[in-house]
Amino acid sequence: MEFSSILNFIGSTPLVLLERLNPNPSTTLLAKVEGMNPTGSAKDRVALNMVRHAEESGQLLPGQTLVDATCGSAGVSLAMVGACLGYPARIFMPESANPWYKTAMETYGAQVTLTPAQFGMDGALAQAAHLAEKYPARYCYLNQHQNPENPMAHFDTTAQELWQQTAGEITHLVAPVGTSGTLMGISAGLKAKNPAIEIVEAHPVPGHTIPGLCNFQEEGEPYSYAAQLVDKRIMVDTQQALQAQTSLSVKEGISAGLSSGAALAAAISFCKNLDQGTVVVVLPSRRQLM
Repeated sequence: MEFSSILNFIGSTPLVLLERLNPNPSTTLLAKVEGMNPTGSAKDRVALNMVRHAEESGQLLPGQTLVDATCGSAGVSLAMVGACLGYPARIFMPESANPWYKTAMETYGAQVTLTPAQFGMDGALAQAAHLAEKYPARYCYLNQHQNPENPMAHFDTTAQELWQQTAGEITHLVAPVGTSGTLMGISAGLKAKNPAIEIVEAHPVPGHTIPGLCNFQEEGEPYSYAAQLVDKRIMVDTQQALQAQTSLSVKEGISAGLSSGAALAAAISFCKNLDQGTVVVVLPSRRQLM
């Protein structure tokens, strides 16, 4: 009998039918449940892809420590992947981020440094980059926000899974935008299969408090973002995300994070006006309970 590393269970997440939350019987609403990845988020795909590519390219050498900046899930995923492959992880995170993530990273053995809240993610990124520049032999800076292997993880895996799981019948994709890696990678992968597939971006309103999502007006457009890969944008506020997150648990039995609630809220709104179609909503993470 053969057994596998936990890393072999990253990806191949289920695509499930949302029967009670679909507002339009002429459409099929499906959810890609990325919370079924080992640490509970789609970032597992990204972390593994970045580390493997860094190894193959010679950027990451045996004995080095992985370093990056994050406000949550990516750091947990990186710590887990590093633990499995023998690389310590050093993570910089704004002190305003959910403390659950710090605990989770430390559970996997990562060293977490909290950076001043007033500098936000920019402050965390600056400290991570500075450390790697100062000690290049000791640290490998993965820089998920500008690393092309972030979207490529979803181009190579998530998009291909969705095409296979729907037998090529997917007509619309709805996904939230944070670093934009998930949205961009899946969009590019699906449009390579069928350019007619419509990509809908769930975008948080200014002043939102949805962890992991990015309002471009407040935070600027992410490095990986390509507007030509998005066909429609739906604005979502925090209350809508909370309501959809709760409904997902109560009516469909799926535990998902607040960014997943934002994506679902956008998907429900979008489906109402469709004549027909197979709509897939990406649920990036599961709900984290303190």
